[in-house]
Amino acid sequence: MWFSRAIIFRQTDPYEGAPTQFDRQKRDRVLSAKTKDELQEAWPEISSLMSQVPKSLYFFQALFLSKVQFLDINLYGHSISCWHENPSESDAMWALYAQRDAGIAIMSTVSRALNAFASSKRNIVVAKVNYDSKGGLSALTSGNYDSLLIKRHAFHHENEIRMIASSFDGYEAIILLRRSRNHIQKTYTRYPNSKNRRC
Repeated sequence: MWFSRAIIFRQTDPYEGAPTQFDRQKRDRVLSAKTKDELQEAWPEISSLMSQVPKSLYFFQALFLSKVQFLDINLYGHSISCWHENPSESDAMWALYAQRDAGIAIMSTVSRALNAFASSKRNIVVAKVNYDSKGGLSALTSGNYDSLLIKRHAFHHENEIRMIASSFDGYEAIILLRRSRNHIQKTYTRYPNSKNRRC
């Protein structure tokens, strides 16, 4: 099973794992605040910390910027295996990812895929990608994986599920998964001069 380091996705989508439109607008309001009251109005979540930690306005603005920088760290520190959720095959997905006539698709379930890694010490998270169709989603939340699970609406046709593995320890791109009926439900192949074949 193939996992790519998340930063590689920036080659095809420069907004991968980046602050959303909502986040960029919030950043502008936070950084233009002239008083702590204005800052709390722009960033209500910081109110509790501000009341406990007597620091300057600039400290809290810098704290906000550190959250933005964390998004890039997330891209370098995680590897992702991308899956398409669909009850049947999609010719459009074959065309995008296998040149329509050469490739293999694996059909599985979340529980089967996770069971394939049951003996691994590596933590694997599976989650649906959210498509920011209304410009209201934020990547700057407290969740470790949230920034890796938001894409622009232009990609909603992918209906993507992601398997995410932490790779801060230097773990790289590929995990070899022994084929087993317990983990793989079906496989589909396409190759030149042949009809679709289900294995």
